[in-house]
Amino acid sequence: MYIHHCGVWGGASRSLFQAVKQIQRKSVNPFLICPYGNVNEITKSLKIPTINVLGISQFANQKLGDYFGHRWLLLLRETFFIPFSFYALIIAKIKWGRKIDLIHVNEYSLIFIGIITKYLFRKPLVIHVRSIQATEHVLRCWFLDLLAKLFAVSVIAIDQAVANSLSNSVVTTVIHNGETPKDTIKTGVKTAAAHEITFGIVANFLAFKGIYEFVEAAKACVREKGVSNAKFMIFGDNHRQQKGFKAFLFRKLGFLSDVKKDIINYIEKENLIEFIELKGFVADIKDIYGRFDVLCFPSHLNAVGRPVFEAAFFGKPSIVAFRDRSEDEGIIHQSTGLIIREKDPGDLADAMLYFIRNPHSANKMGIAAKKLAENKFNIEKNAEKLLKIYQQIK
Repeated sequence: MYIHHCGVWGGASRSLFQAVKQIQRKSVNPFLICPYGNVNEITKSLKIPTINVLGISQFANQKLGDYFGHRWLLLLRETFFIPFSFYALIIAKIKWGRKIDLIHVNEYSLIFIGIITKYLFRKPLVIHVRSIQATEHVLRCWFLDLLAKLFAVSVIAIDQAVANSLSNSVVTTVIHNGETPKDTIKTGVKTAAAHEITFGIVANFLAFKGIYEFVEAAKACVREKGVSNAKFMIFGDNHRQQKGFKAFLFRKLGFLSDVKKDIINYIEKENLIEFIELKGFVADIKDIYGRFDVLCFPSHLNAVGRPVFEAAFFGKPSIVAFRDRSEDEGIIHQSTGLIIREKDPGDLADAMLYFIRNPHSANKMGIAAKKLAENKFNIEKNAEKLLKIYQQIK
């Protein structure tokens, strides 16, 4: 039984269901608990029995989910979700109890719910860690890592950087997220023929995704550098549509902002409508990565996200932001893409200009990126690794 923390279709959801889709073919019968959201469209297509709930209580310790200032009030939300979480677990126990052999929570923030589920169902617990943890909080990390060590039979990290953010006492298996190669098409940078290069960002409208930096860099290219042969595309939408008093309160506390509205206003103010296109949410990756030449991933994650290797499967290089220029398994600087400084639209604009002026380098890097993706991010191979963990536990 999988416990997933988010009902919105995004990177974590896509990664989970890509793996589930593969292991379903190997006589694994998945069951799911997750919040309401458009993820249900995927669960229905995969015929996964699902229990939806208003929210699942979490305790975030990742870098971008850290508690500070007013953000400590988010614990009130998590407390509010506790009875809903328990309700979902009880219903799952009644409906599926005898069918469940294993509990798999899809993020480290679900560790407390995972432990409760383990004892309610009397089944082993697997924890999937998808985010780099806030290692500066030594006591908090020590406590969470101790829980993982004591109660989980297996801890899976999506890459080595995430694994390194856990203590050495936690035995971790690295299994990369993945994509199905046959679901992609062979494409390359079209600049040589069209004399125009297109940059794309694939992200929900959240500040930490680097959306603001993307449009500022586009402006720098067009208005300050005089670039006329480039286009910029944004694939995504507001993370959640919230209205009423709850939305008003969250905005006042700084937890919620209409990033999409900000971006639209900026594009209109700077007269960039003919250069920047908002494509909205697109579910099929074939309809995304065939439309642009270079992926921009200027997030504040200090890590490579799922769009980077998705783009690579289509032969597209990436521009990825890091807090420090440490090497990452998902990108090789000046080989499969370019690494830039985090929260630096000027550095992003310079990287864009490099590809505009050197389209053949973009083609070369795209070929290298595709080879790297096929080696590390093939979901068929990575799902097989996950299945072996399940088989060893059972």
